[in-house]
Order: sequence, then C-alpha cells, then structure tokens
Amino acid sequence: KDSGLEYSPGDSLGVYPRNSPGLVTGILSALSLDARASIALREGEYTAHEALCGLLDVTCPSDEALECLAQSASRPADREALEAIAEESLDDSPLDLYDMLSRYPSARPDPAELLSRLNPLRPRLYSISSAYRHNPDEVHLTVAAVRYEAEGRQREGVASTFISDRATGKPLPIYFQKAHDFGLPDDDQTPIIMIGPGTGIAPFRAFLQERALQQATGGAWLFFGNPH
Repeated sequence: KDSGLEYSPGDSLGVYPRNSPGLVTGILSALSLDARASIALREGEYTAHEALCGLLDVTCPSDEALECLAQSASRPADREALEAIAEESLDDSPLDLYDMLSRYPSARPDPAELLSRLNPLRPRLYSISSAYRHNPDEVHLTVAAVRYEAEGRQREGVASTFISDRATGKPLPIYFQKAHDFGLPDDDQTPIIMIGPGTGIAPFRAFLQERALQQATGGAWLFFGNPH
C-alpha cells in the first residue's frame, strides 16, 4: 500500500527469504560459533547469526564450502567422502550444511573461512496471482509450503515456509520482475488457453481476475494439476 509500485498480469514477485532459525542454531552449535562473532563477507561485516539467517545459502552448500570442509578433516575417511561429494556437488540432494557437519565431525575448518565459501542466499521468484487493478494495495502469491522428510530429518523449503510460517506481520524485502512475452492478448475477444505445468495456477488466477475486470468476451480454458 502507498508504495507507488504497480504490476501487470504475468509479472513475478521476487522475495528475499531467511533460513530456518532451527537450522541456523544447529550450524552455530556444530561449529561452536558464537552467534555474535564477526564474519567478513563480500557485502561487508556481519554477525554470524545475521550471515546465516539472511545472507548465506546453507541448504545447498557450495562445492567450495565442501572442499573447505574436506581440507580441514582430520580423519582420512571424512576427507575422502567430502572430496567425493564436492566433486559431485549437492545440487540434487536434500543434504544441507548441518548434515555435512554432523556426518563428518572431524571436518572443522575456521568458521569464518567456511562461511565465506558459501553461496549467497538468492531471492525466489513467484508468479503473481492477483490483478493490480483488482487489488491496488496488495500483491497475492499462491504458494505451496514445501515440507518433507529425508535422511531422517524434516526438511523445509527455504522461501515457502518462510512466507507461510515466519513472515507474517513483518516487513518483507521484495521486488517486481516484468514478464517477457507472457501475458494476456490485447484483444479481450481473443480466446485464451492457460496451461500451468511449471507455474501452477498462480499467474492464471491473475489473468482471470483481469479478464473479469475487462468483461472479456473471449473464452478461457485453464489446465492445471497437482500430484496430490
């Protein structure tokens, strides 16, 4: 409200999430790291708690961070295992930094060095699911909170559970990203077919709101699904 920002059907909202407090606490404990310790990152100086909560990707440790762990391991078996993981990367794995620290207790590099090797925590883009003219003081998202169990631990989607569980009532850093070649036809008599295999229903909720405001006469078919 009162931001002066506007959006169009098909646009996306970038959300800057924060990591799970429980995961951050576990990492600090595993590293025996004081939450108030100063950590130097490319962006400047931060406390370890600030860096782990909102600046660093701890759910998918970078290959450089894994190599840092491997180099510090005092047990040969830990070193070999971490080197192998770094070579394969953790991109398609549910394992996070806490898992690596728990599984390989002999790998304890300098915490500041380890944290400096992690990738930045990136914003997540969500299709906007409201029409601006229908909701001029709001922007709507349609988000499924990601929760599952893997390797004996409960896992959470970084941004989806941040939005659903922890962002209520707090200022949230966001930005709009304009759509490229994804929007409604100029002629509202043109029939549209909306298929959401990747986006889901979200952007098409905005399309339908906009078409209702236009009193569009063109037909509209919507195809979407959910495996559950």
